[in-house]
Amino acid sequence: MEADELLQKAGRITLTCILSAALVGPMATPALAENFDEKIESLRQEEEEARNAAAAAEQEAQAAKDAQAALEQEVAAAQEQLILLGQEAEAAEYDYITITNQLEETKARIVELDEQIAQTREELAISKEELATIVADTYKHGRPTLLSVALKATSFDDLLSRIQYANKVAEYETSVVQRVKDLEAQLEQERAEQEEQKALQEQQQIEQQERLEAAEAAIAQVEAYQAQLSVEIQQKIAEADEAMRQAAAEEARADAAEAQRLAEEEAKRKAEEEARRRAEEEARRRAEEEARRQAEEEAAAEAAAAAAATSSESSSGSSSSGGSSSRSSGSSSYTAPGDVSSFVARAYSIIGSGYSWSGYSWSGSPSSSVFTCSGVVDFALGLAPRSNSPETYYAKVGSRMKYDNSQLEYGDLVFYACMGRAPGHVGIYVGNGKVLDSIPNGGVAIRAVDYMPTMGGGSIF
Repeated sequence: MEADELLQKAGRITLTCILSAALVGPMATPALAENFDEKIESLRQEEEEARNAAAAAEQEAQAAKDAQAALEQEVAAAQEQLILLGQEAEAAEYDYITITNQLEETKARIVELDEQIAQTREELAISKEELATIVADTYKHGRPTLLSVALKATSFDDLLSRIQYANKVAEYETSVVQRVKDLEAQLEQERAEQEEQKALQEQQQIEQQERLEAAEAAIAQVEAYQAQLSVEIQQKIAEADEAMRQAAAEEARADAAEAQRLAEEEAKRKAEEEARRRAEEEARRRAEEEARRQAEEEAAAEAAAAAAATSSESSSGSSSSGGSSSRSSGSSSYTAPGDVSSFVARAYSIIGSGYSWSGYSWSGSPSSSVFTCSGVVDFALGLAPRSNSPETYYAKVGSRMKYDNSQLEYGDLVFYACMGRAPGHVGIYVGNGKVLDSIPNGGVAIRAVDYMPTMGGGSIF
């Protein structure tokens, strides 16, 4: 705008010079002409200065635009770098959590294996005692031969019995020896498996430490990168994050208001139905009373007529009975299980929180709290930060997994493949095709469940 005004001023000066020359030229004296020339020169200098000032102002405006564009590019690059570093830290964090859970399972397996080995050793000791008894008895009395058996037999039947007994003894000795050998082999195999389990455990411990260090290094890198950004860029990033957080909070408030409206409409509808039901029951009751009254009147009239017709006989009492009917009605209403309701309610309470690539940090207010995706689920379940990863939650759903979004139910976990992991992201289904989760540059908010392709979902309860 300033450059345009200066150019307009220069144009006016040029026009003044032309008009002055046209008017003064024909009647100019030497003195007047000299003075006029000086005026013209002065005007030309002013015009040149105005044009130079306009060019300088235009250059300054372009420089400001270039600086703004460069700043915006720097902000975009900073945000992209923050996302990449956050994803790297988050992946390392998830690997650490998954390996930690696997390590606990390995430790439990080793304890079970130790118990099995102890039991096998007891069986082996018993078998060795039996074998030692047989060997000692054979050493003292000698192994019976077919000749000795025949000489000791008192009859042919006794001979057959003695031969059968000798064969049974030999078979038993053989089975004991074989069982001892099998138990020894089994023990050796169990020991080898135990050593393999220990080696696996040690390797997992090393990997766990490496993954943890990688996560801590990535987080430190993110923090260092944030610290080195200019104050202006940090302010712009903070403003963008706050705008997204406010938008998420506003959307959550709108969803809550809509849910409240629907609840009020449902309550109104049920109240109207209840009033209509009561009115119908009252009308039915009155109709039944009227019918009963009329029946009693008719019975009384008939009794009076009968009494008049049989006046020679003694009157007898008459009785009448009336039927009444009652109708019970039942109503059913769906109430979500308490654990699922409280689970989702806790998740709703943190909407508007920022995103974190490591567990979660809850200050009591969404404006100063951060969550990773699995951190949202951990918090909603009342678990400590970094208790689970999307992979461990996926395993816990197990056979209850549903692969059609239309089958998802209130409180189900929903899984997504991202960052080269399957699953690499998890959210909580809150009904009406919406999921509550935490993502970079978006924080904790409610989104459409299909904002990216799902892997499936299901309940952990």
